[in-house]
Amino acid sequence: MYRLGIAVLLRFATLVALLVLLGCGEQRDRATGQKQVTIRVAHFGGPAQTMIFDEIVEAWDKAHPDVTVKLERVPGGQYLTKLLTGIAANVAPDVAWVENHHMPALFLKGGLLPLNEFLAADSTINIKDYWAEEVERFTVDGQVYALPNDTAPVAPVFYNKKLFDQAGLEYPRDDWDWNDLLAKAQALTVRDEAGRVVQYGFLGWAW
Repeated sequence: MYRLGIAVLLRFATLVALLVLLGCGEQRDRATGQKQVTIRVAHFGGPAQTMIFDEIVEAWDKAHPDVTVKLERVPGGQYLTKLLTGIAANVAPDVAWVENHHMPALFLKGGLLPLNEFLAADSTINIKDYWAEEVERFTVDGQVYALPNDTAPVAPVFYNKKLFDQAGLEYPRDDWDWNDLLAKAQALTVRDEAGRVVQYGFLGWAW
């Protein structure tokens, strides 16, 4: 067992992005002489997330027979405590899927491993594919400590160009504000002859 530290991902990302955290287990296959590595991946997701993780791990194992991924699901209410306790005892998982608010405690505990070296060595990951604003939130002194899966709690706005074109509306600009959003949402709202809404001009949080 050798210590790598602990790298953390926000929410959920593909296993390609789930690179390292803490303490990969290593042994050598006697038949091939090849090193066998076990990577422990912790998460707190429900059945839907667990199913996705299982599918990713299955695909990973087929493509990388020398690296075994072991999933460890921890109930959400115990999750941060479990990670912090594991760091203190040097038995934390190698990779963890965490919430934004977990980051300060993990960082102050000294359990985070910078990802820069791994990002530079892996051609399958391009840091520019991530929104810079999100990456910057988890960068300290030039060191990247997490890769985001989504933008929570930041809420970007996506729009349907086809509907804008049909309504003869200008696409949103970088300097638009809440008044612009309201005006466009009202212009995009469609009602039938009875006054019932058949097309809403804006959809908020849809979880």
